[in-house]
Parts: sequence; structure tokens; C-alpha cells
Amino acid sequence: MSRPEAEPSPYVWQRHTFTGVRWEPSRTARAFLKLVPWIDLMACAVLVFLLAQQTLVQPGRVVEMPQAPLAEGLLAKRPTAVVHRIVAPERQQATVLLLEDGRYSSDVPRELDALAETHLDEEINLIVDAQVSHGETLVWVERLRRCGARRINLVATPPAGEAYP
Repeated sequence: MSRPEAEPSPYVWQRHTFTGVRWEPSRTARAFLKLVPWIDLMACAVLVFLLAQQTLVQPGRVVEMPQAPLAEGLLAKRPTAVVHRIVAPERQQATVLLLEDGRYSSDVPRELDALAETHLDEEINLIVDAQVSHGETLVWVERLRRCGARRINLVATPPAGEAYP
């Protein structure tokens, strides 16, 4: 006795696929497919650029600006230091710190070593010459902090003919 042949199931996937059928891609699709690697490269470059901008750390000292009026500061009785630029052709980048107990030049290592060994008061007034750059001022502030100064008052000197309230 032979079995009747079973009717093929409508759920057989091979019957409903497009195997062996090829469609010619359109011109637009081909152009887009040629651009995909370049678009991907540009997206990665933008992403790297944006992430790099977020992770850069600029060296420096973060300073919280005071809310107090300019008239507030340290007492004039506190020790005073002066940072002054040396005007000499052979020493163009040199600055000098003048303290009550001595003179320390930025381009003489033995003087800077002597400054590192001194112990300053916790509070000090610092007058900075107008010719001294911001970066050089920060270097001197760091040196003074290493010598024990915890509160440094950057003294504001008014221009000639003006006075602060």
C-alpha cells in the first residue's frame, strides 16, 4: 500500500524566497553606497573631535573671583612682596621678587633655592609690576604658596591721577 503524497506546506520558506533573482540597483542607490564609508568616516571624525574638546585640561590655577569690594584686602601691616620685571637686554624674561629679607631673581637658580627655604607669614600682600605677565605672576604666587603663604592679596595700584573708592 502506498501512501498518498503529502501536499507541500505553504509555510516552507524555500518556496517563498527570491533565490537566484537579481535586481539591477538604481543609480541613486549605487551613488549612496559609494558615499557610505565616507559618511561613516566623517561621523567618526566629528565624534572624536567633540570628545577631545571635552577632555582637554588646560594647565593653570582656578581662581574663584571674590565678591568683596576692591577696598577690602589685607592690612598694610602685613609683609609686602613686589614682583618687578628686570629691564636689561641680556635678561629679557627675568623677573625679581623683592621681600623684606631679600631679593630673588627668576633666572638665578640659587636665589630660587634660597626662596624655597624661607618661611613666610600666612598672609602676604603682593604688588605686581604692570610689565609682568599673567603667567609669570602665577608662577610667583605658586612659589610664595610653597613658602607658607596661604592668603595672598594681589594689591591693586591705581593708575596715576585715579583713586579707588
